Amino acid sequence: TITDCHALGVLNIDGESWGVGGLCGSNTSGTIVRCYARGTVGGGGISQSVGGLCGNNSGSLSDCYADGDVSGGGSWMGGIGGFCGSNTGIINHCFAAGAVVGFVYAEDIGGFCGINHGDARISTCYAAGDVSGKDFTVDIGGFVGRNAQGRILSCYSAGKLTPASSSQNIGGFCGAAQTGGGFQDTGNFWDTRAAGIVVSAMGVGKSAEMKTRLLFTSAGWDFIKTWGIEENQTYPFLLRKPSSDLNDDGIVNLADFALFAEDWLQD
Repeated sequence: TITDCHALGVLNIDGESWGVGGLCGSNTSGTIVRCYARGTVGGGGISQSVGGLCGNNSGSLSDCYADGDVSGGGSWMGGIGGFCGSNTGIINHCFAAGAVVGFVYAEDIGGFCGINHGDARISTCYAAGDVSGKDFTVDIGGFVGRNAQGRILSCYSAGKLTPASSSQNIGGFCGAAQTGGGFQDTGNFWDTRAAGIVVSAMGVGKSAEMKTRLLFTSAGWDFIKTWGIEENQTYPFLLRKPSSDLNDDGIVNLADFALFAEDWLQD
């Protein structure tokens, strides 16, 4: 478990291998909570799983963010993670704000995640960075490059997409999707004006409505404990949970202290 940690951009990360990330190269079965990374992350032409926070994730990420730029020429690049996969891969309550750039022949490039694979779950997250691909790049999405039978719920993207003329499978929210398995596409949106793309393999494209509460509450989004918004001014933003809110009710009070005391007495 990694909790309440961060990596700043004093030294930028550059690698040519599998699993390159701003905080963690590969999280195979661990838990990362309330962490962030702010450095740029670069993968060379043979790199796979390059992410602003965690290159490869088949564990759990929650209440995390990354705002450094990500680039590479291999497979699976995203603002938070390059690869989210297996039945244990879970990402919740996270966001990515950095730009993601795929070099020539790169594939599966997303503002948040490069590929969401095999019943992995991403929920209550967003990507705000721009996404671009060079010649012959494949699967480019504002949020996820390719969703391969994974689950994505209550997420959005609001970055600009700039693919090359020879790029393939381009989507405002998702570049390519493979259904079957645990595939799910529920309550997801992208900003068509910001992206400059009106088609997508997943999600629903909207324009001015992206800065209104009604669009999201109609899709079941929680604006009491989870999301906030400045009506007609901002996109939805995640409400940060205090580390001392032990019972997850959105406030810190004696109920949380009671849980702490009970756990302390047991120890």
